[in-house]
Amino acid sequence: MLKKAGMISLLIMALVLTLAPLALANNGNGVEFQSIYDRVMGWVTGMPAIIIAIAISILGVVRAFQSGSFIWAFAGICVAAIIFLLPQITTGLGGCTF
Repeated sequence: MLKKAGMISLLIMALVLTLAPLALANNGNGVEFQSIYDRVMGWVTGMPAIIIAIAISILGVVRAFQSGSFIWAFAGICVAAIIFLLPQITTGLGGCTF
């Protein structure tokens, strides 16, 4: 039993020492997702974001008139504001400037 545990420990230690340099081999400088980031930021800061924000605001106001509750209009306006602020929020969360 002790011999088996020692062999397993030795095998795990050999694997860790062998694979540890691979974990530190980042040579991409973090540009793997730059094209996706640029595309999403183009959508969020461009015309699609404006159309979505206006549509959500209008739907919130319509739903407020249907239900008789002001909270729907408030929620629609808040979601529209979040859509407009999304680029600054994501840049702030990432802590970097692209």
